[in-house]
Amino acid sequence: MKKEIPPLGDANMRKLQCGEILQLERKGYFRCDVPFIEPSKPVVLFAIPDGRQQIPSSK
Repeated sequence: MKKEIPPLGDANMRKLQCGEILQLERKGYFRCDVPFIEPSKPVVLFAIPDGRQQIPSSK
């Protein structure tokens, strides 16, 4: 499932490199897929599942 959230973060997120893992406070862990290049192309992060979110099973 794809979920887009408008970017809002610390200026140091511009220094993220592809593949780096970071923890966003109270949100979880994320992997940087696309680093910051320019303001019109925001950073792309992928959420790393932590096992707490339940996926509905099909019966």
